[in-house]
Order: sequence, then structure tokens, then C-alpha cells
Amino acid sequence: YYYYYYGSYSYSGDFSYSYDLADAYACADSPTWHKADDTSKDCSWVGEFPEVRCENRIKGADRTIPSYSCPATCGTPCDDR
Repeated sequence: YYYYYYGSYSYSGDFSYSYDLADAYACADSPTWHKADDTSKDCSWVGEFPEVRCENRIKGADRTIPSYSCPATCGTPCDDR
């Protein structure tokens, strides 16, 4: 049987299995992040030149840096967020 509760799936049968949905999305790029004052510069823009754009100098409109809000693009480990 599969059970869904508080953002998690759990399977109960011959073995037990639990999967936290938050973990699946923890390392995905933010669909809403963009550079402060320029909505055209989003995570895909960061990915065009990640060596420079993933650094801490660039701030988003939400005051986060690309390596935090675009972890898939910047290669930021999930544990570092």
C-alpha cells in the first residue's frame, strides 16, 4: 500500500520505503529567481557563464545568490543550501 502524508510517500508491504518530496525539489533551480532589476536574467542566464555568474557578487531580486537559488545550474550540493 502507498500512503501520502505531509509531502512524503511511504510504501508498506514486504519492505518499507519512504520518500520525502521536498528532497526531490531541494536541488532544482528556482523558477522565479532572477537578477535584481532584470527579470530576463534568470537561472538559464546564469548557466551561460556559470564560472562567473554563480559567484556571490550577483544578487537576485529576493536577495539570494545564484548558487543558492540555481543549485542545479551552479552545481551546488544539496547539503550546502
